[in-house]
Amino acid sequence: KNQAAEYYGFYNMLGKFAAIIGPALMGIVGLVTRRMLMPASPTTEQLITIGRLASRWSIASILILFVVGAVLFYFVDEEKGRQQVQYLAGD
Repeated sequence: KNQAAEYYGFYNMLGKFAAIIGPALMGIVGLVTRRMLMPASPTTEQLITIGRLASRWSIASILILFVVGAVLFYFVDEEKGRQQVQYLAGD
């Protein structure tokens, strides 16, 4: 029963990690995309186009996190999890 607090602590830590890694990933991808696509002396139209592309790529980069989560969930044993919950609940 003492493990319940550990699980909640781990869950809380993952939430804080996600709050940092998501925006950081979006920012890094946006900056890298802009730097790669930016010509030496861009026109106003090029700036707008590059900004839109960088924004789209940075939002799409979050898809990586969803794919990693889906792969992790694939390996979760639901029956074992139910048994552990029943054990921790004392049923």
